[in-house]
Amino acid sequence: MFRTADESSQLFLRALESLGYVDNETVAMYIRAAFASDDEDVRRSALIAMGRSQNRQFQEFVRQELTSVSPAIRLEAVRAAGELTDDEAIKDLAQLADDPEPTVRSAALESLAMIGGDKAHELLRQAVLSADEDFAKVAQEAMELYDFWHGEIDFEMANIDEEAMKPRRVWQRKATSTPKADGE
Repeated sequence: MFRTADESSQLFLRALESLGYVDNETVAMYIRAAFASDDEDVRRSALIAMGRSQNRQFQEFVRQELTSVSPAIRLEAVRAAGELTDDEAIKDLAQLADDPEPTVRSAALESLAMIGGDKAHELLRQAVLSADEDFAKVAQEAMELYDFWHGEIDFEMANIDEEAMKPRRVWQRKATSTPKADGE
């Protein structure tokens, strides 16, 4: 169905995006071919597929689109850079945190959080201190995402009954169950 659908149809675009989850050279070839399209929607869907692929061969294609004149293309390139955890894109993402398009700015912060590392952490920390309250809030959410992916999460374990968590054999469970009253 993918190969027979009209390239500009929603079916084709969503199928292309979904192909990003498939890891083989034939699919990578389809994604590269779509990326070479003159149709912006097809290129945007190819970028989505590239990010989903987790295939590092696409990092350079994604990086070149971080400077696109199209906000929609920039947005998907920013997201894909984060999904590909492309640490070479950190400098570009830092600049895109000041993009005129709010969705690109917030996606740049989220991608920095996904990529991680000292430089990304420092950029996020600076963004949290921004005088722009809305931007600082988005940066704080990105910092929490950073902590989720790269920090240490302290789970409160005090409320768990360790005795109840110990494995027991079936006969032990029956022996410790509540006895039934007479006549039941």
